[in-house]
Amino acid sequence: MPKMPALTTPRELAELVRRAGQLFLFCDYDGTLVPIAPTPAEARPDSLLIDLLGELAALPGVRVALVSGRGLADLSQMIPVPGLYLVGCHGAELRRPGGDEKALAHHAGPALAQTARRMCRVLEGRRGFWLEQKKYSLALHYRLAGPGEASEVLEAFRLAGDEAARRHGLVFTPGKKVLELRPGEAHKGAAVLRLLEECPGALPVYLGDDTTDEDAFAALGGRGVTVLVARESRPSAAGLRLPDPVSVRHWCRLLKDQFVKL
Repeated sequence: MPKMPALTTPRELAELVRRAGQLFLFCDYDGTLVPIAPTPAEARPDSLLIDLLGELAALPGVRVALVSGRGLADLSQMIPVPGLYLVGCHGAELRRPGGDEKALAHHAGPALAQTARRMCRVLEGRRGFWLEQKKYSLALHYRLAGPGEASEVLEAFRLAGDEAARRHGLVFTPGKKVLELRPGEAHKGAAVLRLLEECPGALPVYLGDDTTDEDAFAALGGRGVTVLVARESRPSAAGLRLPDPVSVRHWCRLLKDQFVKL
């Protein structure tokens, strides 16, 4: 049952994983490595973050995976770092270092495209909404919309995607000012466990901030270290909490220094 995760510091977290001979680091992107932005296009990584992820991925004994709701094409374009594992669309697709890609979910592209066309008609003339069509999912962002209008449009989205959901096993998943229609069979927890099978001796550390990260927290159970990234405490399957992406980056730098010294 979800509990309030204990607030920790980057230095305490670094000390907690210091003795791990092998480490598998799993990080969400938006809200974890970078702050949430008004639109996904504005949440771009800076050069320092790209360099830091590259340095971590190159360390002996350390594997690094980005586990995101974004698609693989978007992730690989934003963060062109050799050696990273990329998990896209909340666990529906996987790319290993070297470029090997694997689908982890059924592709319902035509049904999602039909839903997108219906929603484009709904959104015509409305401001503050942004429809993001990905390979395995469809996301409606409403961060810049008024709350009253957002409720109306979200209900329209559920109605527009109802047939696709029933026929293809898709589910509506809420997030931070976003509602996403995605495969119900794939989630971040399943993807994380799949990757851990390739490195059973590694200590898993998962950091995430949103609803879909709870699947990974729960999947890891008492195994490894799970960290909710949130300024305010809330019930979570994670065991620990860091307050913001700044503290996550601080911990990553401490982690890099630790493994360099080993």
